Amino acid sequence: MSKAPANPEVAERLRAARQRIFRSAAAAAEALGAKPGTVRAHENGQNGVSLFDLEQYSRRYGVTMDWLISGRGPMEPDEKTNVSGFNFYSIMGQLRDDVWVSYEEGDDRDEWPGWGALKTPAGIEEEVEFTDPRFPEDLIVALKVRTDQAEGPYIDNTIVFAVHAVATGFNDGDHVVVVRERGEFCEWSLRRVRFTSDATALESLLSAAAPLIWKHDEEVPDDVHIVGTVIASLTRRPVPAMTPHQRKLYEIDEANRRRFGKK
Repeated sequence: MSKAPANPEVAERLRAARQRIFRSAAAAAEALGAKPGTVRAHENGQNGVSLFDLEQYSRRYGVTMDWLISGRGPMEPDEKTNVSGFNFYSIMGQLRDDVWVSYEEGDDRDEWPGWGALKTPAGIEEEVEFTDPRFPEDLIVALKVRTDQAEGPYIDNTIVFAVHAVATGFNDGDHVVVVRERGEFCEWSLRRVRFTSDATALESLLSAAAPLIWKHDEEVPDDVHIVGTVIASLTRRPVPAMTPHQRKLYEIDEANRRRFGKK
């Protein structure tokens, strides 16, 4: 991450945004692919933050660029956030460990880019707005993360943007979309690539599942396919429901405001 003039107000907003998602700067750094010291330096105002770095924080933390830079406008993006462009993408399936989806011969549920757009209970296709000038629009695919993890590189309902691994390849530390086959079922998940001196490992990013490992002198398992490389993600955090006690206090407060004309 590059340097820019320090701004204590930006640093304070960065820290507040990070604390909504990650308990520590180290956890955030892992998710961002950065050094913990860099994230800490940005948060304490020791180092300035470039526009490029702010965009990475914005996407990972699920906050708007305008709020991060200036403090104006809403902190959280609306449901169809324009992160940095104007292209709409249908969300083409879910990524989740140990959830196996059945498919029949001729079906494409084990093929990139997914098994068809997700739909809301009302039958409307789920869409998200995104662009990345490095890649053609039709090369980018949006997928939804499902996980029980409360924190980590991805939380539940994060939208992941990926491109076909054949087009980009992948390196040590990259996050990739992995499809595994088992009979007439397939699992779509997210894993981190790790290369050692004698083996390749795919570490789970969504659960405590064991890594998939094979030696360099072995063939890649026939039932494991690295189909996509993650290029960005957009975190959406649901609004927490009010507890019955909080709701009661709110209703009493509103009644008093109406009764006594408080503003």
